[in-house]
Amino acid sequence: MSLEDAVIGQWTKFRPESVRGFSWVKNKDAYSTVYGDSIIIQALDTSNNQYISLKDIKNAHSELGELKRIPFPQWTNYNTFIFRKDSVYYEYNTEEKRAYHLFVVPREGSNIDFCDQNYMAAYTRGNNLLIATIEGDIPVSNVSIDNIVYGQAVHRYEFGISKGTYWSPNGQKLAYYRKDERSVTDYPLVDLTSVPAKSNIIKYPMAGDSSHYVTLGIYDLARNTNLFVRTGLPKDQYLTNIQWGPKSEFIYIAQLNRDQNHLRLNKYSADSGKFISTIIEDSSATYVQPLHPMTFIPGKPHQFLWRSEKDGYDHLYLYDLTADTIIQLTQGQDVVMDELGFSKNGGFYYFTRATNYALGRGIYRVQLDSFKIDTLSTQPGTHTASFHPESNALFVSYSDTSTPGLQYIVDLDSMSIDTLVVASNKLDSFKVGKLKLFHLLSEDSTILNVRMITPSKMDSTKRYPVLVYVYNGPGVQLIQNARNARAPYWMNHLAEKGWVVFTLEGRGSENRGVDFEQITFRNLGEVEMNDQLLGLEYLKGLDFVDTTKLVVHGWSYGGFMTTSLMLKRPGNFNVGVAGGPVMDWRFYEIMYTERYMDRPQDNPEGYKQASLLNKVDSLQGDLLIIHGSIDDVVVPQHSLQFLKNAVSSGVQVDFFLYPMHPHNVRGKDRIHLMDKVIRYVEDKLDVSYSD
Repeated sequence: MSLEDAVIGQWTKFRPESVRGFSWVKNKDAYSTVYGDSIIIQALDTSNNQYISLKDIKNAHSELGELKRIPFPQWTNYNTFIFRKDSVYYEYNTEEKRAYHLFVVPREGSNIDFCDQNYMAAYTRGNNLLIATIEGDIPVSNVSIDNIVYGQAVHRYEFGISKGTYWSPNGQKLAYYRKDERSVTDYPLVDLTSVPAKSNIIKYPMAGDSSHYVTLGIYDLARNTNLFVRTGLPKDQYLTNIQWGPKSEFIYIAQLNRDQNHLRLNKYSADSGKFISTIIEDSSATYVQPLHPMTFIPGKPHQFLWRSEKDGYDHLYLYDLTADTIIQLTQGQDVVMDELGFSKNGGFYYFTRATNYALGRGIYRVQLDSFKIDTLSTQPGTHTASFHPESNALFVSYSDTSTPGLQYIVDLDSMSIDTLVVASNKLDSFKVGKLKLFHLLSEDSTILNVRMITPSKMDSTKRYPVLVYVYNGPGVQLIQNARNARAPYWMNHLAEKGWVVFTLEGRGSENRGVDFEQITFRNLGEVEMNDQLLGLEYLKGLDFVDTTKLVVHGWSYGGFMTTSLMLKRPGNFNVGVAGGPVMDWRFYEIMYTERYMDRPQDNPEGYKQASLLNKVDSLQGDLLIIHGSIDDVVVPQHSLQFLKNAVSSGVQVDFFLYPMHPHNVRGKDRIHLMDKVIRYVEDKLDVSYSD
């Protein structure tokens, strides 16, 4: 496998076959897929298919004659779906075979949020929020004050926030975020696309500094009025997990203090914005991390599900507001992952859980009257699913280390399975190395997941260099019992050249419970290094490992870990390659950093210990630092300040800048990146290959 195949081919030529454009049809026992130039609608209760061709859609409206490809439908009812062509949204009626012009969202519009209750779409243009309707745009905001932003995601996408608008269930109100960034410091990024280069100023709230001020507005379509929910002070609290009540009368907000250790789930009137009551209150000596809004049970507006780690693992709880009762629905060390939805009568709730020390994902349902848990998947490996209440069926995608892909429909009434795709192994004709998953024990006997890729044919007379790929940071899991164990194919390419590629998922990483994840609190990097060095000692005990040729490489938090291991545990690795590394947590964003480290003012020793800027003198071996020039996540100041200190100390460090790339180098340039990494470690270790 060539490096180009490994990097780009993972998403193209080696991507397993899969159902294209799968979507459940709303209010109908059917699903749709896209094949060639047709949308195929398959009813589950019959063998009959309905076909909608590109020609059908082109003929459905005079404006669609130049449509180039079949659209992916967004179903709004059993016989209607919407789609977009250029700036125009259309509705297509499958029975009439006619399309209707709905509204226009200009090309510069973004953050589009369609509501199928009123056939309108909220969107942002610049810093303002508008609603596109059949009659034209409704301006929700119309301000020209710099750094006040409406309708966009806030708090830098932390706390499960992925958007900035929330339609009420009846479609009559729109809740939206308003973000005031005027107190946040400016950070300059350099735009090299013009001559001379220009400064692109972004707002970047660094740990310990002033944060932005967020409020939640509600626009009433009938009254053409705005109000702001009275969430109160302090200004730098976090407003997360927005949820409407089932009858659109109330709105619920999870309010988290800046220290992120005290949460209140508050109920407000949607008509006045007034505070009504606190529904849930949670606190922690470390941090509380709300990632999921409450979920109301259909037909029972007084009952809802809530996810919490209060027993040490992420579990589902059933709350009854009228009886003031709480029932824990899931237990054990397998954390809840994806919530799939309720059965049509609300009697069951479907979800996935991490299994086998988080290596797998299984599908489950809980009966909401008896609280009995049913297991709906039996194979070890990784299942993802989409539930359809009208069909009482699941669309499941599955893979494990020996199964590249399998997709099927499960009829939950009969438990029969209709297999849609069995993916072939497109790597069968390539030598891609031998993959192994296993466990190691940490110093406190915690089970740690390990992935190792070795050459497909090992020579017992040879010793092989090792590349340890590391992340080991919060919120991320690298290793799963899934296709290729979630390893990118450049690792297979490198293994087949004659390397051992090794990854250990140490304490501090995701989906293993509070004790596992929060052991790094206020002291990022230390426990993680211990676990990585445990893996290194395991490698040194293998008779096929060349202990004189050891490399560590990682990106982002992995770049922080790579540099930490090279400076704070010098002499263990010969070469390090750190991409987009955090060099000092004082330079990183408030929301993420203060969760794990508290503020610099409150944890000065922790920040000092974790900082790599003052440890450059300890470097042993060769270190390459790589950064994107417009990285707005780990800003370039991290690497540049480190280089300045290296120059002042007379320490030689290698550096490569990717012009006009953000936090990750993607697309065709990623081939250059991985070629850079591999060439660097080969050159520094004087690695040569022979057949």
